[in-house]
Amino acid sequence: MAAALKQCAAHVLGNQMANERLLCFDIDADVEVELEIQRLYDIIGAHCAEQIILLNDLYGATPYRIAQHVHQRLREQNRQTYLVTGLSLPMLLKAMTDIPTNGLAAYAQRIASTADRAAIIE
Repeated sequence: MAAALKQCAAHVLGNQMANERLLCFDIDADVEVELEIQRLYDIIGAHCAEQIILLNDLYGATPYRIAQHVHQRLREQNRQTYLVTGLSLPMLLKAMTDIPTNGLAAYAQRIASTADRAAIIE
C-alpha cells in the first residue's frame, strides 16, 4: 500500500517531492513482526528529524501494530512523534504540502481532519 500511495503522490506532486518527503514501507502479510519493528525503527531513527509523523492505512492491522511499536520507541527516545491512521490519498497530499505550523500536534490533526473533508456525497 505504501509504495502505491507514494506513486499516486508522485503523480500529483512530482517525483522529487515524493522522494524528499516520504519514507515508505510496505509490510508483507507474513512478515516477522519483531524484526520489522526493529528494521523500521533503525531506518526512521537514522533518517528522520526529531519531529515525525507516521502515516498508516488501516487501524489494528499488522502494519499498524508495527507502526505503533515504532511510534512508542521513538517517543521513548524523546522524539516528538504522532501516528495517524486511516490514510487516504487526500491525507497524504495534505501531509506533503502542509507546513507544520502551530506545532506537530496541530499538523497531525490537520492531516487527520482531511479524511472528513475529502469524503463528499453529492
